[in-house]
Amino acid sequence: MSDYASLNSLFFLTFFITSLRAYAQLQDPIYVGHVCSNRISTNTSDNSNVGSVLISLSSNTSLFSNGSNIITEGQNHDKVFGVFLCKGDISAEVCHECVAFASKAALKRCPGGKEFLIQYDECMLGYSDRNIFMDPDATTAIITWSNQNVTAEQSGRFNAAVVSLLKKSAEEAANSKTRKKFAVNKSDFTLSQTLYTSVQCIPDLTGEDCLSCVQQSIGKLYFNKVGGRFLVPSCNSRYEIYPFYNETIEGTVLPPPGSGSSIATGFSSSW
Repeated sequence: MSDYASLNSLFFLTFFITSLRAYAQLQDPIYVGHVCSNRISTNTSDNSNVGSVLISLSSNTSLFSNGSNIITEGQNHDKVFGVFLCKGDISAEVCHECVAFASKAALKRCPGGKEFLIQYDECMLGYSDRNIFMDPDATTAIITWSNQNVTAEQSGRFNAAVVSLLKKSAEEAANSKTRKKFAVNKSDFTLSQTLYTSVQCIPDLTGEDCLSCVQQSIGKLYFNKVGGRFLVPSCNSRYEIYPFYNETIEGTVLPPPGSGSSIATGFSSSW
């Protein structure tokens, strides 16, 4: 191959890789859902503080490697709390892009609202006039389900398997030695079907509050769909029958139920 041909090939390869990177960076985060409070503020200071919170959350680039940030703006009745929490297995760059996108979406999706949560695959962002982001008992929630039902004959065992694996992930997230309270796990539900779970808490929560948050958020749900996620301001959990996270960070793989597995057929009343 001539030097010219080699350089030409290198040019096109470099152009192709650069184009792919640019294309990837232009992709919007994957929207899951949002909650906008019907408590509307007409207070100019409130609205100004919401704007300041959103700008601060999306612009402090030194904190995106942490994957989370909680800030406040204003005083007394004008105080606004803001937070972002990025999925524990994404890069600081992807986290930044998601938070910046969510900040812009917030004002369009909840104009004047005093309390707002939005969830994407890559991150969660929210603000409120009360500190719901460090409260494991907060009831504001985003819950989404798969359209596909679990078969009737598998329903009870599937529910127990999901709860057991989420419990394992919750305990690992709560006891995490890293800054990110994030844990994932998988187990073989059948010989041909694998169950995947993730749990994540606001890093500033204590381990006890992290576990309590997850327990309360899923304790009253029955898992008769093949996938679902539930997000409250302090924590979030997800399960699917396909991998939705970076499997290189995965915890211990459990054996299939019925083969000496630690997956229970029932669960503690606290779950």
